[in-house]
Amino acid sequence: MNLYSTYFSETQDSYNPLDLVVNLGAFIFTLIVTLIITIIVVWYIYRQVKKFDPEKPATGIVLFTQNYVNGFNNLFDSITGNRLRKAYPYFFTLFNFILVANLLSLINLLPAATSLAFTFTLGIITFIGIYVVGVCTNGLIHFIRHKYANPIEILGQFSPLLSISIRLFGATIAGYVIEEIVVIMVGGLTDNNERAMLFTELGISPGIWVWEIIDSGLTIIQAFVFAVLTCLYWSLDHGPSWNKDERKKHFKAEKELKKQLRQEKKRAKSSG
Repeated sequence: MNLYSTYFSETQDSYNPLDLVVNLGAFIFTLIVTLIITIIVVWYIYRQVKKFDPEKPATGIVLFTQNYVNGFNNLFDSITGNRLRKAYPYFFTLFNFILVANLLSLINLLPAATSLAFTFTLGIITFIGIYVVGVCTNGLIHFIRHKYANPIEILGQFSPLLSISIRLFGATIAGYVIEEIVVIMVGGLTDNNERAMLFTELGISPGIWVWEIIDSGLTIIQAFVFAVLTCLYWSLDHGPSWNKDERKKHFKAEKELKKQLRQEKKRAKSSG
């Protein structure tokens, strides 16, 4: 049975501390494998790009990489209005890291997103980034006025942290619940649950094939949603500029505009 099956095992009548150690070890091993795969892929792409002749049309891995990166950059541009270009590498890396860490379930490793520590760590980074971007582009005073204008909404400020973390965790866990159901169904059809488990481990169960394809698609979507939501949250609290002088000019002009509008309303009331 897969390592994550300890979450759903019906045979565990009492808590066993060893299970926590096993799951923690499996989680750490998944992260190590993810890092190794990422380093190997990046190194290989770097070698190919380095050998690429700019005067010739791009082909193979170089063409795929160009389209892949440019596609994400265009997407982030449409979300941020070209205001967070320095953060694009982080959004891109975030998507690919989550993708690889969860797709390792295809080779029977424990996906990283089955751990709340993993999803909440990424969620906290997203949450802190909202305040970093907000303060650096609005200034501390203007950001606080904007963010906490309504005291009732203070608790709502933590909703991005909870929603983005629990969404990824819940979607991943749900996938494994469904896979366990598929295994049980196959066992019922064969009248031999042990045989079904063996078929699952060897990857020769048609039901598991179908579900692995579906689960891979859902994993891609969840990684994509997490990266896009991070980009969106940061963009929503992005202020006028990262430059202090430009921010002052913007808020001064905004103040003058509001003053003019108030004066026009007063004149309209007096004339009426």
